Amino acid sequence: MRVLLPIAYAHRKMAGIPLKGWLSFAQAIERRFIELGGSIQYQSKVERLIIENGAVKGIILADGSRHFADRVLSAVDGRFSQSLLLGKPEGDTKQTFNPNAVSDQPVQVNIGVDMDFSAEEGPVTYILPDSFNAAGREHGRITVHNKCFDPDAAPKGKSAITVFLDSDYLWWKDFASDKARYKREKDRCAEAVIDIMDRYRPGFKDKIEVIDVTTPLTRERYTGNWMGAMQAWKPDSSIIRALLQSRPRYAYKDIQGLYMAGQWVEAWGGITTAAQSGRKAVQAMCRHDGKCKI
Repeated sequence: MRVLLPIAYAHRKMAGIPLKGWLSFAQAIERRFIELGGSIQYQSKVERLIIENGAVKGIILADGSRHFADRVLSAVDGRFSQSLLLGKPEGDTKQTFNPNAVSDQPVQVNIGVDMDFSAEEGPVTYILPDSFNAAGREHGRITVHNKCFDPDAAPKGKSAITVFLDSDYLWWKDFASDKARYKREKDRCAEAVIDIMDRYRPGFKDKIEVIDVTTPLTRERYTGNWMGAMQAWKPDSSIIRALLQSRPRYAYKDIQGLYMAGQWVEAWGGITTAAQSGRKAVQAMCRHDGKCKI
């Protein structure tokens, strides 16, 4: 399933990466939202819903301020939506949110190098004669993703490459408080990738200009996604069952006016899926009001 879905998407020309990166994709949605009369308040963490008589009435921010609304659409981490927002203890979600069912939590090694790899089409996988240890795992190969197609990522004559190393959130979490060890482990990931690239691309090490390493803890801190999961849930047979049963249901069944969207409520994760989920959730609101026939 994990292999066939991306291949099918690519064959139908449904897969791709936008120029200027995914931030430009989000900014395009932002511009359209503002054009339609919406407003955005950044750096304003939502901590709780206002609920009266089984219906949502608004939200409470971390600074204590209250914003009232007849509808609330939650597009954040699913565990957060179903626990803290509703005022439930996080322990109540243990059965629903199983750490073993969460999707990949890799380390992402990003390197900017003064070498031109633009002649290569698509990712390149190097099968290694000797495995190496990094991020708590043994690795027998690396796959190099090159963003040479985007001048904003890599100026002409240079390359921006990304390598994902299989990892585990709980492994990193065990020593997160030890900042020196945490940094050493991140450096080990970068050094391993650099050594391999230098072996297959002589001179690579001396041409490096930028290095950035993100762990599952980094993603959790910046995005709020539980365990730094890349695509919410691991793909399994429940994906097909959910599709056949016309799920997900975007309206939260126990609270009137509360809707949820994003990769945590879908059968499959990813940025494009999350964006489509938001559109479908709004359509669900319109259907409820008799204003949408889709």
